[in-house]
Amino acid sequence: MKIVVKCPHCDVEMKAGKDAYFDDNNDIIVIHDVFRCPSCGEIMLSSEQMKRFVGKLSALGLWGEGKRVELVDKRRAL
Repeated sequence: MKIVVKCPHCDVEMKAGKDAYFDDNNDIIVIHDVFRCPSCGEIMLSSEQMKRFVGKLSALGLWGEGKRVELVDKRRAL
């Protein structure tokens, strides 16, 4: 069954894709699944995608009490 996710900004159907989580040195730490709006670039994670993403960060010791994770689309920041 296909999951349809609409962008909260554009109301356009978001597409399944990949995104990267970077450390402070701009090194890629984790590649993870996301939904991305083809119109505005907004990124969202389903609850299952978020569970897998948190699992990857936890395995690297990057998720837990006192840890701060900021998701930033590096392509939009350039």
